[in-house]
Amino acid sequence: MPTVDLNWSKNAAVGVSGVSDFDDAREAAESTQGSTNTTSANILSVRFILSTGRGGAQYGFTRSYLAFDFTGYTTGTITNLAFHWTGTTTSSGGQTVRAVKTTAFGSNTNFSNYVSTDWWDSLDMSTVYTTSGFTWADSTSAQSTSLNSAAITFAQSNSYLQFALVNNPYDYSGINPGTSTTQTSYGNWSSNKMFLRFTYADAAYNRKVNSIVAASSNKIDSVVYTDVSKINSIAPS
Repeated sequence: MPTVDLNWSKNAAVGVSGVSDFDDAREAAESTQGSTNTTSANILSVRFILSTGRGGAQYGFTRSYLAFDFTGYTTGTITNLAFHWTGTTTSSGGQTVRAVKTTAFGSNTNFSNYVSTDWWDSLDMSTVYTTSGFTWADSTSAQSTSLNSAAITFAQSNSYLQFALVNNPYDYSGINPGTSTTQTSYGNWSSNKMFLRFTYADAAYNRKVNSIVAASSNKIDSVVYTDVSKINSIAPS
């Protein structure tokens, strides 16, 4: 069973800032800053900030949106699905993040680019692809977190997977902390630094020999059924 590394097809690391109301920032009609399809080695990837200075409260959020093409991996079995990333030491350290469903890149593998109006309308905060929040360390070491069965089911049913990385709990749960807070996570988006990894097994052999359905462990002359393509030059039916 091979291990597969699947790089992103589309991405966006985008945000809003300097907004005086929590909900207006979190649920803004559009993102106002950030990058799409970035390959930067040091880019702001997830953030929540509340500044309560003399000018009054100012809120900011940043999220990362990613799309992955699972074409060719829909008929077999996927296990051990995990998101892998590499951070940087620019982060404020220890921010908790969750992966939630997004439709920012369309509904098939002909992914569109992220547009600013995808900021809030594309999110489904009720569909979470990480069982719990995970820590984005202030580190240049490679990191990973497991994705749940809902992510695997969606990927195999639709030939793609999209998710957004959001701050937990302020963005994910919509909780306003009310006091000054700064949580920033920077990522290295250069080649092979942000990807999915999983174990893939081809679909079980289901043809028949002498009317007997082959189990994956059965053998013909000591050869496992799944390795048999023909018997006496005739392909099993």
